[in-house]
Amino acid sequence: MDGAVSLASGFGISETVIGLTIVAVGTSMPELVTSVVAGIRKQGDVAFGNIVSSNIYNILGIGGLRRSRRSSKQREVGVEI
Repeated sequence: MDGAVSLASGFGISETVIGLTIVAVGTSMPELVTSVVAGIRKQGDVAFGNIVSSNIYNILGIGGLRRSRRSSKQREVGVEI
């Protein structure tokens, strides 16, 4: 881990980008492994369902959370939508 951070820092990549990339890979890994194992076992419907449900969650869950945070910040400042 320290080696990857040192290497990325050497290329001028900020620690924020390095951290976000590590988090993105870490949170995507279980979905990737599930889809690969389902594909190896010839269970294409499981792999497809895993991919679709993950994308639906990311769009609706994360998008909704982001929207609600933006709305609450706008109310604090007194901006109306």
